[in-house]
Amino acid sequence: MSNKKGRGIAFMLGALAGGTVAYFLTTEEGRKWRKETAKRTREFRRRVSDQAQEQFDYISRSMETFVANNKEEVEEMVEQVSEEVQEFAEQVSSSFQRGMAKAKHAAKNN
Repeated sequence: MSNKKGRGIAFMLGALAGGTVAYFLTTEEGRKWRKETAKRTREFRRRVSDQAQEQFDYISRSMETFVANNKEEVEEMVEQVSEEVQEFAEQVSSSFQRGMAKAKHAAKNN
């Protein structure tokens, strides 16, 4: 019995939904409602797009300002890192040369 009630309720809800859709698709008031909804949707999309563009422009300006204000510090950091890399390369080269000399000496003695 409960299953029949559920089907009856589902049928009624479906009929109500279908009637509502038919009303908004076929009546003059429904056409006006659709037109107004489409207009509001376009306006909403335009506002969201404008706000997104404003945020993008703000972030872009902020990054440009940050780079301009910190250019000297960034250049100093790049120079410092370059010097440290050069020192490391010299140490590695020196260690390698010492190892090669040691290997040659050991090879001569054997």
